[in-house]
Amino acid sequence: MIKGKRLLFFCCAVIITLIVSVVWDGHKLIYSSDNSDYAFICKPYRMTFTEDGIKQIQDNGYDIAYAGEGRINAQSYRAEKIVTVVGTNENFAYLLRKNMKEGSWFNGLHAERELRCAVLNETAALEFFGTTNALENTINLDGAEYTVVGVVSSDEDESLFYIPYGNLENLHYIENGIVQLFCKLESSSEAKLLLQISGMNEQDVEVMPIINYLRDK
Repeated sequence: MIKGKRLLFFCCAVIITLIVSVVWDGHKLIYSSDNSDYAFICKPYRMTFTEDGIKQIQDNGYDIAYAGEGRINAQSYRAEKIVTVVGTNENFAYLLRKNMKEGSWFNGLHAERELRCAVLNETAALEFFGTTNALENTINLDGAEYTVVGVVSSDEDESLFYIPYGNLENLHYIENGIVQLFCKLESSSEAKLLLQISGMNEQDVEVMPIINYLRDK
């Protein structure tokens, strides 16, 4: 009888823990265990994250991903058109839950040396090369040749290219600078601290769990 009560108590504790581990957000439940990853999105026509601000965050021990976008002419042997190119770093795939279909994401050495490498989404791979197995092919971005090192699984209708941020900056096609930043944190209060470190304030940036950001895209 005592063992039965203990088992019942254990089951109740597990159920209560599962209930507590979810957070009500509008009309959807979000698991709080995922809420340690935060997205910082600059509000339109306000300030952007500076490279000095990014460095301050990294110097404080945070592993972050950041991104800026540009519209650039892309050309392969199969297609040519203006596409969206995202300049980012080596942590982007991990924090944004990007699953590789082929190859791999570029690494820190690629980003640091601004090597001409690119990761494509499936739509871009099919449009420009006719296959998702597009590794080692080259794509011309505004006159510069980039080698395809990876293809990410995606359901986007738009062709997207990801390259090291410094390369996009060198192409002079950054539309808004660094407007997105992603980081693994312990709590929303730590998110406020990160903004202070970067020199930004809450009026200029929208802060949300990354799962909210991914859900709303």
